[in-house]
Amino acid sequence: MSSALPLATTHLKGPHIDFAGLSPLIALFGGATLVLLAGLIRARWVRAHFVPALSLVALGATAGLTIWQWNAHKSIVSGALRLDAAVDSLVRAVCQRTASRALA
Repeated sequence: MSSALPLATTHLKGPHIDFAGLSPLIALFGGATLVLLAGLIRARWVRAHFVPALSLVALGATAGLTIWQWNAHKSIVSGALRLDAAVDSLVRAVCQRTASRALA
């Protein structure tokens, strides 16, 4: 029993994840999931008004978090994922395209 105690008290060390840098992607994918789930509701009003409004809210959150992390240029997941100008431009383009489709 005493030999198992040091194993239980050791600290496991995983990779460093910067959730602030990852937050625009989390907002984008989380919002897309909510929009898809809301689209399953059969009411016509939900599909015509609520789903586009929800998608604009999700895109607004994504755009706000992207602006917050603009020009951060940092490693998000221990060097495996990096936030740079290309990612900023890509997220901005996706938000603009999707917002123009939701408003049409």
